Amino acid sequence: MTIKCKLCTSDATSILRDKPIRQGAFKKREFTQKAIALHECNDCGAIFLEDFCDVSFYEDGNYREQFNSSKEINVNQLLHDEEINDVVHRIGLHHLRGKSIADFGAGGGNFLDAVSNFASKTFAIEPAKHYHEYLSKNSEVYSFGENFVDAGIKVDIATSLSVIEHVDNPIQHVKELINSVVDGGLIYIKTPNFNDVCSKFCGENFYEYFIRISHSWYFNEKSMSHILKEAGADNFKIQYFHKYDIGNVIGWIKDNKPTGNKINLVFDEVFNAFYRKYIESKGNASHLWIEIKKGEV
Repeated sequence: MTIKCKLCTSDATSILRDKPIRQGAFKKREFTQKAIALHECNDCGAIFLEDFCDVSFYEDGNYREQFNSSKEINVNQLLHDEEINDVVHRIGLHHLRGKSIADFGAGGGNFLDAVSNFASKTFAIEPAKHYHEYLSKNSEVYSFGENFVDAGIKVDIATSLSVIEHVDNPIQHVKELINSVVDGGLIYIKTPNFNDVCSKFCGENFYEYFIRISHSWYFNEKSMSHILKEAGADNFKIQYFHKYDIGNVIGWIKDNKPTGNKINLVFDEVFNAFYRKYIESKGNASHLWIEIKKGEV
């Protein structure tokens, strides 16, 4: 049975998939007992789960325990350090130095740790209270975006790195990001791309890994453009960010399972750099990369 779109309330939705979905670490093959439908809106392009996780799932550590096998902060940090290197490079130090920065969904603080030495001040917005003690060592901490906005603080830069796919209301999330920066401030959003290159080669085998209870939303350029416009973004660019080297997609084609990066192949980093740029140019990167400049058209 189809339902109204959770983003634009349109009736023009269809079911893309109706099977059990991942509810923990993929290598443990942990899936829901019942099928959970994945819906697509033919009007705004939104792709979303029929059931969303409650916010308490992120507050009390269940999310990290189920998907990372531990809620310890060092485990979370090790999983994301390498990816944050690429994020900092993508934004550029010249955009970060001497700036006040708020990271929405800071997790274990990987991004803020990377920029705290040259930012003027950092703010961590993170619902997982067991991370607050660590985050507060270098940043001012808030649990939710609405708390930060209500505090009346304005920063130069706001980031949302692999967060918007978890929230109930992505339009409200972008509004909070916009309301948190000064006029002329910059916002960077990174989120998984539903049109990932691996989905083209592996189909259902990839979706078994990709679709999970913690990701309520699955975005493409059409749905993200709708969200940004509805949230009042004045000037934005939707681009692409590919996290993996060519060994990853070869591993998927060969074994039908995630293999990460750096498989021992004949391809060097020069070729991998070309491969990433090519995949990004075709819109089949692992992630969407959005840049918003507030107050300018």
